[in-house]
Amino acid sequence: MTVVDYTRDTSLTSIPTNKAYRMDAVHLYVDILNLRDMLESTDVEGETCHKRTLRFLNLHYRAVRRILAASDALRVDFHNQRLHAVVAKPYGEDSEGDRVNRAVAIARLISDVLQETGDDDENIPAAQVRIGIDSGRALVVNNGRGGNREPLFLGRPANMAAKIASNEPTSESLSAMRHDLQSALKSSMPRTSRLRH
Repeated sequence: MTVVDYTRDTSLTSIPTNKAYRMDAVHLYVDILNLRDMLESTDVEGETCHKRTLRFLNLHYRAVRRILAASDALRVDFHNQRLHAVVAKPYGEDSEGDRVNRAVAIARLISDVLQETGDDDENIPAAQVRIGIDSGRALVVNNGRGGNREPLFLGRPANMAAKIASNEPTSESLSAMRHDLQSALKSSMPRTSRLRH
């Protein structure tokens, strides 16, 4: 397998099976917490609650897709109730703080918008989400065959962001992530605007 650096606007949808990209990025996971509530929105599970659940997921998916497209973030996948997206711009190791700031802003926007995606007339609640963010270098490889290809990220930032979104981090990993994000944020802030402790 050949490992190369990810370059500007490289497509992640058609990675050759014998190639991996080394990518500096911020990983963003958004996990819907109240999907089960949708399935219990009627007294008896059946067609009505399933339709509501599919409508709920469709509203959520469309809102998030628009946010990611407008903010130039890359949607990696959307499985069940969990989204994985990547913020790769601005490019380069020196821009990590800017990417983190961007990912936090995107996460905040997603959270705010999803608070408005409910539909009272259809008994569809707004999405309640937990968001995980981590930054660093990971390898991107092809996961799938033929028309079902999607990128798979291997490395700490993707794993940590997923664990945070699923509420599974250990105190040690949270401490390390907090330190990494604080360092990235400090390095991206102008000297005059840094907070003093």
